[in-house]
Amino acid sequence: MTDHLKDLEKFFADLPGIGPRQAKRLAHHIMERAGTFAIDFAHALENARKSTRLCKKCFGLFSMPDNSDGVCKICTNRHNSTTLMIVAKTADIEHIESSGVYQGLYFALGGNLPLIRKRNAPQLRIDDLLRRLSNDTALGEVILAFSASTDGEHTGIFVEDSIKDKCREKNIKLSTLGRGLSTGTEIEYADNETMKNALINKKNIQ
Repeated sequence: MTDHLKDLEKFFADLPGIGPRQAKRLAHHIMERAGTFAIDFAHALENARKSTRLCKKCFGLFSMPDNSDGVCKICTNRHNSTTLMIVAKTADIEHIESSGVYQGLYFALGGNLPLIRKRNAPQLRIDDLLRRLSNDTALGEVILAFSASTDGEHTGIFVEDSIKDKCREKNIKLSTLGRGLSTGTEIEYADNETMKNALINKKNIQ
């Protein structure tokens, strides 16, 4: 007989930053909530899945209206921007946007590249990024914006090595966030002042 509660725990355990004990607590919490909470939770997931898409240009998540062409509002409204910020996750885009300290374009890689290979390590969108750099003739600067963690720094080095020749070929300045992000800081949790300082003090790579 299938243990559906265990199945639910496994789904939570597959989420980033959630261990087996936390997964068990979340699963039990949902099941123990009174009323229709579990059903409402399931409906919210299903509705989000139906209405949310990855932007075809930046790969950020956005709620897609009926008349959408698959491109988010940021990419549509800022298509003439000369600056492209490369981030690890779609949550980073949302956080940086809410801070109001950056007005350029984005590209979400799909995660960080772990220093130690893991079973469910993300597949980074390097080929898509290289195509973006080749096709966007307006770009003048690319900013590597990764968390100040071991995995974030490892991802930054990997991306830099992957795109530096293309940036040189296209005469695109390559830079990275400067001091402002303390060691261990995740982009999506950095406060507005920290992000502002990191952008102001960004340093050129080439």
